[in-house]
Amino acid sequence: MNIYKSLLLLFAACAVLAALVLGCAEDPEYWYDRAFEENNLDKKIELYTKAIEIKPDYTGAYNNRGIAYDRLKKYDEAVADFTKAISLDPNYIMAYNNRGCVYKKQKRYEEAAGDFNRAISINPTNSLAYYNRGILNRDQKIFDEAIADFNRAIGINPNDVNAYTALGRTYYMMKKYDKAMESVSIALKFSPRDPFALGLRSDLYRERGRYDDAMADIDRAISLYPDHAAFYYTRGLNRRVMGEMDKALEDFRKACDMGEADACGELGK
Repeated sequence: MNIYKSLLLLFAACAVLAALVLGCAEDPEYWYDRAFEENNLDKKIELYTKAIEIKPDYTGAYNNRGIAYDRLKKYDEAVADFTKAISLDPNYIMAYNNRGCVYKKQKRYEEAAGDFNRAISINPTNSLAYYNRGILNRDQKIFDEAIADFNRAIGINPNDVNAYTALGRTYYMMKKYDKAMESVSIALKFSPRDPFALGLRSDLYRERGRYDDAMADIDRAISLYPDHAAFYYTRGLNRRVMGEMDKALEDFRKACDMGEADACGELGK
């Protein structure tokens, strides 16, 4: 009798467990949460897709799947997902920001500007939209408007390290090195280990002839973010002015292999 009761309890427990598993499988939030925690981008897309299959109007899942496609450089798929999210929620600011960034990568500049402008019109205090529009303007060498956008972002978020660094990079491109150093110094005050701020300060130290300081900064930036091609390009420039030509070419070659066009140009000289 005890054995019979034990078997009944076991069967009941199994039935409850099966019901729980089946319930999870039918819950879009379950798949969304799994996708959010997943590191593999292809698997992440698969999991977000399961959430969308259960809940076809799941705006967050479309947006996040678009981000995964973007990271895989599948830009058309990313745009399609962000566009779907926007169609479901026309005031979805993050989807406008994300789609605008992909449009910029595709050199669809007018469409990118339209998305950032739309995000700003929905929420004029959205600092990310000003930052993104500033990057877009800077890439097109519309420097005055870029500076205005970065300053707007900083006005909304005075601790925005990215905006200060981007502002400094803009001044660097304009060869206004003192202003660039002022901006990047503020960025590094807020975040001493920010690799992009360190990379910019390395460029500025090189321009000032402070080569040891330039190398210290770029080596630290590379240690923090070894997969960023532009850092190897910067180190190559540093090494070239220091007379270390073989090492400079090695850095240019590595940066070129990672997709840095300016480094490829250096190899062709």
